[in-house]
Amino acid sequence: MTNLTDVFGNDLNTIITAIISAALISLTTVVLRVIFPRRSRLIYHQTKPSSVDLNHQFVQTETLFIQNIGRQEARDVCIIHNWQRDTFKAVLQPLHYKEEYTPAGQVVFKIDAIHPLETCVITYVHSTPPSTNEPILNSIRVSDHAARQVAPAIYHWYPSWVRWASKIFSFVGAWFILYLAIRSLIVAWHLIFA
Repeated sequence: MTNLTDVFGNDLNTIITAIISAALISLTTVVLRVIFPRRSRLIYHQTKPSSVDLNHQFVQTETLFIQNIGRQEARDVCIIHNWQRDTFKAVLQPLHYKEEYTPAGQVVFKIDAIHPLETCVITYVHSTPPSTNEPILNSIRVSDHAARQVAPAIYHWYPSWVRWASKIFSFVGAWFILYLAIRSLIVAWHLIFA
């Protein structure tokens, strides 16, 4: 009976390393996909009302920014308002939306889809708010969750070559760390069982 070391020689360590690393990478990929599934995540920010006097006509404007920061398309987005339709005008950046009304007369904008990293901008224009002190926006919902309100953040945008270089270095570094971990496991295996 032949021994595996006789057949493969010193290449046995290389073959075992390749098999273990392929199995660990496959297992890690499956675990990460279960832990972090693809889904949509909506965030929004609404500005404070700003006002202007146009020829003795007092006009207020508010802007609503909705962004999908998830990795999957957000479908059937409902933007529910507290105010009734005749109290404001809205200008939507995506022109593919439907306008519906609740039994109480509230306006609901329904957007078919917001793609990943897409931003939807809605500008509201009104002369005087209704007698209630409610804000114009009630809620933003997708089929499985509600959007989360966030404070605006000012980001420093780096050039694309800097972003790509950091991604490449991170990728290479992660693989190098994985390689070192596997090599240390093999060395430990040989020290323990040799």
